Amino acid sequence: MKSMMIFVLSIVCTIGTVYSQSRTANSRLAEVEKLVTTAQSQMVNVYSPETFKDLEKELKEARSDLLKGKSESDVHEKLDKVSNLLKTALENTQQVKKQLPELLQARSDAIISQAPEYAVELFDDGEDSFQKAVREIEDQDINGALKEGKKGEDYFRRAELKAIKATIIGKTRDLIEQAENIKADEYAAVTFEKAQAALADAEKTLETDRRAQASAREKAEHASYQAQHSIYLSKNIQEWRREDENWERIILDAESQVQSLGDLFDFELEFDQGLEMPVKNLASAIKSLKENNRSMSEELDQLNRQLTETRKELSQISSELSKSKSEEQQLKAKLEAEERREAKFHRVETLFNNQEALVLREGTRIILRLVGLSFASGKSDIEAQYFGLLTKIQRAIREFPYAQITIEGHTDALGHDTANMQLSTQRAEAVRTYLMANMNLEPDQVVSVGYGESKPIANNDTNTGRAQNRRIDLILDIGELTY
Repeated sequence: MKSMMIFVLSIVCTIGTVYSQSRTANSRLAEVEKLVTTAQSQMVNVYSPETFKDLEKELKEARSDLLKGKSESDVHEKLDKVSNLLKTALENTQQVKKQLPELLQARSDAIISQAPEYAVELFDDGEDSFQKAVREIEDQDINGALKEGKKGEDYFRRAELKAIKATIIGKTRDLIEQAENIKADEYAAVTFEKAQAALADAEKTLETDRRAQASAREKAEHASYQAQHSIYLSKNIQEWRREDENWERIILDAESQVQSLGDLFDFELEFDQGLEMPVKNLASAIKSLKENNRSMSEELDQLNRQLTETRKELSQISSELSKSKSEEQQLKAKLEAEERREAKFHRVETLFNNQEALVLREGTRIILRLVGLSFASGKSDIEAQYFGLLTKIQRAIREFPYAQITIEGHTDALGHDTANMQLSTQRAEAVRTYLMANMNLEPDQVVSVGYGESKPIANNDTNTGRAQNRRIDLILDIGELTY
């Protein structure tokens, strides 16, 4: 698809001079600016930087000439240069993608692994080689580009591995060192050894295959848990050993915690034979509860199917009735439907305060700009503190249960384009996943899309503007009015 886009743009640019005879300079300038923006989405400014710099200079002069009222032929002449430069930049971009695919992939992987933060020197070395390689392409020196590309690929791959280790294993090492400092290897030796073994396993996994990040992360998280557990045990064992009476208190505390679970089931547990039997009783009760829950879930699914059928029947009946209505009745029904829709929209508006969401309306679309939903830097996980806001969003969706839902992720202009695009996509998908898990929605009813920094609503040069640009927009397309 991207290759096709580049091809189409190339064709359009080659016929640029035709426009000078048939279109005004103002309309052609708008067309060329649109082509340049589209080309930027293909990373033309990154893959052919020098040519693109010349292009921007000519485009700026064309705008200036138009504002100063210079002759249209002068403006067209500069726009012809812009078109030719854009065609050259597109051709250079195609060459970069054709000749240096391994370098581009290595660079993308390094950015995604947060190498610019955790492996700064290696990543910067890779960027230097990358810039040299694309300039060699612009100078039509393919051999020079391939040579620099190999160097850059090596730097990026090393930076990627270093960053992966830092993000996956770094915190775990710190925890194990903390455990050593309080003598966990002496007071909680078994648990401490489990932490060390899990960490070694995670490191071995990464050394063997850096693509196995999910497996290595899982092992590192297990190592962190064991390290934290050994710290907790070590601190308490050292405290408990000071007085013999502490052992009775420990056992009684454990019994009390088990009993607190029994209280949820109105069980009076007996501990005269230890913890084994009370725990078995609780396990049996929980198993029974899960079976009841599964049964209720099946009943709910059946009711939902019945409701769907009922809605279809009602829809059919409504369709038949509408055919027999007079023009006056139809007008009345339309007005009532409009009133109901307005009432629904008003209810959605009143659901949120200004710190939670802005409710906008564009034609048949209702836009919920979730100003109250934030993510940790570089993360896409939804924190528990926002579940209340997401519950309100579910209520808003239920006002328009048949609406097509689009969840858009946006970032500010800081950071790399590729990373911003991926992060915005992940955040939008996180909201979609949450809604799908908590509502009875059809999979094709909800889509998510990330736009990165490409659709700002404010100035990215200020903190306030960047904060507004970092957003999630949830769009309800309620369609044309039916009655």
